[in-house]
Parts: sequence; structure tokens; C-alpha cells
Amino acid sequence: MATIRDDLHVVESLVPQIVILPLGTYDLSRLDPLLVGSAIEDLVRTLHDSYNVRLVCVCQTLYRGADSVFNVRVRALTKYLKVFLEPLPYFFFLEPPGFFGGLPRDSTLAMGYI
Repeated sequence: MATIRDDLHVVESLVPQIVILPLGTYDLSRLDPLLVGSAIEDLVRTLHDSYNVRLVCVCQTLYRGADSVFNVRVRALTKYLKVFLEPLPYFFFLEPPGFFGGLPRDSTLAMGYI
């Protein structure tokens, strides 16, 4: 089974300073939010520690209107990412205030890189 680690050679060849990870719904709809969160945490740390990425921005998975079961999973994943990754100085979690939301109120970390 292929994983994201199989594609990290692309990161190595591009040498980005910032990586933006938009989170989709595929894994979250099939796997436990803690497993998904742990994999994201591992990826964020690997990007920084092994590929010298200065800032990793993870975009929150969007809620699904009436799908309360899925939305509970989104909340659990969001909580996991905030607890385990927000303390890292190279991590930025983008939690849009609405469907077309922009940067959060306190976006000074991201603004220093953009």
C-alpha cells in the first residue's frame, strides 16, 4: 500500500520553506480520527526535521452539513491537532471562520512567512 512517505522525494527536490496541507475527507471518513491525527503529526514533524520545512500549515477538514457522525470526527481530529501540534513553533493550523474564511484573527506567525 502506497503512503505519503513514498512521495516525499518531491519535497526533497523542491526544497520548500512552507508546506500547506489541505485535509480532505477520505481518510477521516474511514479511519479513526486519532490514527489520522497521528499520521498528520508524523508528517508535519518529518517535513520539518528531515526536509527543513520552516512552516507547515494544516488546513482544517471542512464539516459536512447534516452529517453529524462525520462532523464529530472532524472535531476530534481538530482537537488532536491543536493539542499535539500547536505548541510546535513551525506548525500553523488554519481554521477558517466560514466556508470562504481567510486567515484567523491571530495570524502573525503565518504573516511572518507569507
